[in-house]
Amino acid sequence: MHTTLCRGAGIIGAAVALAAAFGTGPAVASNEYVGQTYNDAANAIASGGQTPVIASRFGTFLPTGACIVASSSTSSSLDASGARSSKVQLHLNCNYMFALPGVPGNSVGSEAGRNARSAAEQQYAEEQAKLKAEAEGEAQAAEQKDLPEGG
Repeated sequence: MHTTLCRGAGIIGAAVALAAAFGTGPAVASNEYVGQTYNDAANAIASGGQTPVIASRFGTFLPTGACIVASSSTSSSLDASGARSSKVQLHLNCNYMFALPGVPGNSVGSEAGRNARSAAEQQYAEEQAKLKAEAEGEAQAAEQKDLPEGG
């Protein structure tokens, strides 16, 4: 009985070690493209010699290229000629970053919605500061131009 139990534990241990070393199957959840736009992820996937595939899409507000990758997984299979093909399945979120009246998106009551809105507000403030600085620079240049020479 003791020998059978030890053999069983040894076999299970070996199986776990083999699975850890060689993987458990052809589909691998990678999620390395999460947070990227579809266009950016598809370009990165194609440059790596793989094929991007839209596995699912939720929301209709954003155009496909601007949709955000919510999750991704890699799978490989044999095509009709027997050649191995590797595809990356992308699940896209095509809602806006945060909800606005009449615009679907993450609730600003959620962490994702708050973070997205905060980032958008910060970007807006930076753009406004840049525009203000440019306008002030142009005004100063115009004043300098209007001053008499030597004066």
